[in-house]
Amino acid sequence: MSFNEVMAAIRLPRDSEEQQNIRNNALQVATIYSAEIPLQVMQASLDSMKLAIRMSEIGNQNSLSDAGVAILQAHAGLEGAAMNVLINIPGIEDASIVAKFNTTVQVLREEASQLSGKALSVIDSTLKSQEG
Repeated sequence: MSFNEVMAAIRLPRDSEEQQNIRNNALQVATIYSAEIPLQVMQASLDSMKLAIRMSEIGNQNSLSDAGVAILQAHAGLEGAAMNVLINIPGIEDASIVAKFNTTVQVLREEASQLSGKALSVIDSTLKSQEG
């Protein structure tokens, strides 16, 4: 849905210099918004991952594989959202916003990778120890 704002801005007239400025400003606002929404999805995905990790620690151990799948799905959601942020960044002219978005993507990706790697390793070890 946020991309609809970008498309609406692209369709604005640009015959005069004033129209070009209005269009460019609208396009910047829409592009920034189109990057902010998936940043929020990244954070929500990380929060979901943390919840699934906690459930793997305190929940029913017969559902341990379900917690592992939830961690994987949340991580995939985070990575997909990261791609949506990154595809919008080249259209943003404000270097400080670009730097902030790049940093946020990097920090969230790193945290998710560390958390999921550790948790999935523990889950895998636990599942293997339950064999036979």
